[in-house]
Amino acid sequence: MTKWYYLTSECATVVCLSVLLIVCLFVCYLRSLGCTVVEMLTGKPPLGHLEPAAAMFRIGGRPMEPTLPENVSLDAKEFVKAALTWLVSTI
Repeated sequence: MTKWYYLTSECATVVCLSVLLIVCLFVCYLRSLGCTVVEMLTGKPPLGHLEPAAAMFRIGGRPMEPTLPENVSLDAKEFVKAALTWLVSTI
């Protein structure tokens, strides 16, 4: 196994960027799963009332908190809230 202190600065940069890319992809997949769950529970996508360009800016600008039906479990509500939060530290 390669020791971290043996890596050159270029290799260390590639490793760090690779880890960052994996984290970003995980967050994107988690958010996509949250949107799918919301659509399955409500019958419409979380930002379906907006135009596509407006929805993209809304996703990047602030967290989404869609209204879910009353019969949804607390675990499902917490999952959707965590999945649709744009701050990585809260997921």
